[in-house]
Amino acid sequence: GRVFGATPEEQLDPSFNPFVIHALSPDGRLLAVGRPDGTVTLTDAQTLRVLSDYRAVPSGPVFGLAFMPDGRSLAIGGGRGYLALLDPRRGTVIARLGGHGESPVHSPTFSADGQLMLTFSTSDTILLWRLQDGRPTGAPRRYAGGPAIDSAALSPDGRTIALTGQRGVDIIDTTTMRRRTTLAGSETVRILLRFTPD
Repeated sequence: GRVFGATPEEQLDPSFNPFVIHALSPDGRLLAVGRPDGTVTLTDAQTLRVLSDYRAVPSGPVFGLAFMPDGRSLAIGGGRGYLALLDPRRGTVIARLGGHGESPVHSPTFSADGQLMLTFSTSDTILLWRLQDGRPTGAPRRYAGGPAIDSAALSPDGRTIALTGQRGVDIIDTTTMRRRTTLAGSETVRILLRFTPD
């Protein structure tokens, strides 16, 4: 492994967070890194050369990043409900999305075919967006997960949402937007949740 991305000044800052918000493009060529000042740095994953650096969140830190499965858009989550799809190379906004109120929006996830996007805020809101040609169509479907969602992820087939909270890992059916079950013994799983590609 090669260490890169954080300046010595950032590492000495008492507020420095070693848990970096990041996303790797589906082809493995680009790495997007979100920063506390709201900027995103796009890096060539092979050479570690910085390709671009731009403001992605108007104010406050970047809380979530995810490339769409085709790699043409980058979903950005920020504070105060900020959610947008950006051109990953230029940082221009393709679509600004609402629905999360004032809570920070964390790492979005996509179905493998790119037709669904899941976004969540830590207050209590999970939104499931239908996409066509990389843009939302219609209003998102909502799942109110109760108090304090720590993490949420959409399965690659788009049929299941997994979320972590006070009960542990809940499994939600995307057709009905209702809880199917809570995984027994999962009460300590809280911070990061992802599905494997299969």
